[in-house]
Amino acid sequence: QSSVKESGAEEELTPMALARQVEVLKQQLLSSHLEKVLGPGAAVDFADPEGALAKRLLQQLEVAKCSKAAPGKGPARAAPPAGDAVTFELYWRPEQEQFAQSAKVSELEKRLAQLEAAMRCEPDSQ
Repeated sequence: QSSVKESGAEEELTPMALARQVEVLKQQLLSSHLEKVLGPGAAVDFADPEGALAKRLLQQLEVAKCSKAAPGKGPARAAPPAGDAVTFELYWRPEQEQFAQSAKVSELEKRLAQLEAAMRCEPDSQ
């Protein structure tokens, strides 16, 4: 890893050298962040970190698909996934969705009533 030189040597650095150091430091920061996101065992190609992240996520998706395709006992909670696979559970309550929709409709009706009342109260200017 390269590091910033002592303050006495900083005056000798050209703008190009500074730009290279900044680029190296950016790569180090990015690699540190990706290591936190992907885990310490992640092998990341730092020339294309976004591609490495996409490959890693696709691998996790394949693991999830394979585990879902395996026959199970139904909606019973399964054992924790092997390795570092990610599992998401989605809970949906139709009554809560219906309540939210009726609240939106009620709010729109209230606004419409206020608008109609405002239109009736305006005096004719002609």
